[in-house]
Amino acid sequence: MEASETVREVSFIPSMAKRFWAGPLGQHDDDWLTVWAWLNNRSKSAQASSVLSYRIRTQRKQIEEMLEYTAQRLGIEPDELRLKILEGEIDQLKDD
Repeated sequence: MEASETVREVSFIPSMAKRFWAGPLGQHDDDWLTVWAWLNNRSKSAQASSVLSYRIRTQRKQIEEMLEYTAQRLGIEPDELRLKILEGEIDQLKDD
């Protein structure tokens, strides 16, 4: 296998999602996150990521309903709005 073939294969590996920063937790929540992470043998960052992922999955239906409503208000299909949001092609909505 030539080097150019290896590069071509590697280019198809999807990249990981970008990291984002969340503001600091209050002392109470930070303490409990520290304890929870320790009990699960995880870093606080890994525990917080797990909690956030779970919350998104449990709220998906509500998120989809919000997307449908907003798309309808904008006169576009929900899939089109979702793609525009993901690609950064639409500004945050402002209340009129």
